Amino acid sequence: MKRLTPLFAIPILLVACGSNDAGETASEDVVVDDSIESVGEMPEVTEFKVVVGENSGPDQTLTVAQGSTVRLFFVNPNEDDEIHLHGYDLGGSELPAGEEAIFEFVADETGSFDVESHVTGEVLMVLVVE
Repeated sequence: MKRLTPLFAIPILLVACGSNDAGETASEDVVVDDSIESVGEMPEVTEFKVVVGENSGPDQTLTVAQGSTVRLFFVNPNEDDEIHLHGYDLGGSELPAGEEAIFEFVADETGSFDVESHVTGEVLMVLVVE
């Protein structure tokens, strides 16, 4: 029977540890794990869509703050294309007619950056990062 005594003592110790000064069980106690970092809010994304031949050209300008997350959508409904964002070296692969290319990035470099069609050589839009 001496071997069973420690097993009976464990539940009594657990109940004693969970009670407050008044002898009631403190069921509202919350354990906080400080090892978990807060992720915070998701960054806001600035989106801009360019349809070649409809709203494209060097007069199409998007201005964003440095450090902004940017998502650019491009589609050429009439012909295959190859679209490139200079300064960020995004794009450059063949884009079939009617399909959409998406460039998502953090605008960490300041300045003016042309988005160009490598098929026609035309500037489709200008990204300005301030």
